[in-house]
Amino acid sequence: MGSKMKVSEAEIQKVYHRDCILLAGFAIFMWCILSTILRQALQVAGDSTTRTIMICIALVTGSALSLGLFAVYRHLKRNKDVIYKEDLENLKLQKKDA
Repeated sequence: MGSKMKVSEAEIQKVYHRDCILLAGFAIFMWCILSTILRQALQVAGDSTTRTIMICIALVTGSALSLGLFAVYRHLKRNKDVIYKEDLENLKLQKKDA
């Protein structure tokens, strides 16, 4: 390839913030879908025990998925320079060659 292109901190921050917004969007979307499905399932459920189990399963599932998204966020925050720098350098090289 060629020499590496210089990537500024502002460019890394821009991509990092975009990914954080995307993660927040995934979390909101996931909770909307989960709550919609839970409401529909509760209408079909027969007794209160079944409803309680469904609510607990939905909360555990939503919490686990939210914690997973939070783990991705923390990974991006800690390693943003390593994660984004090479990608941005390669993108600049591609634009330069085009």
